[in-house]
Amino acid sequence: MKLAQNQDGIRERVIELREELGLSQAEFGRRIGYSDPYISQIERGIRPINLRFFNAVISGFDVSTNWLKNGAGKMFPVEPAKASVVLDSVSDAALLAELERRLNRK
Repeated sequence: MKLAQNQDGIRERVIELREELGLSQAEFGRRIGYSDPYISQIERGIRPINLRFFNAVISGFDVSTNWLKNGAGKMFPVEPAKASVVLDSVSDAALLAELERRLNRK
């Protein structure tokens, strides 16, 4: 995947994503394994966006690849609030199953 021709658009969407999530540059970077100076340099156009960073943003924040690269479609394939409900219910079900398994052993 070539990112060179889309640098400015991707940079703008990284800023938009960070602001949408209400995160500082430091918190945004921490969540995906980058320092706040690195994020600042990305946002100011001093540092180019490489594929590793691009993929870290996608996987770290469950962002749509097409949205981040091209600005097309929705920012999130699944709305964040809905995603957390799904994750909570999966986690709760797994915890309940483990609890039942342990209780039935005694």
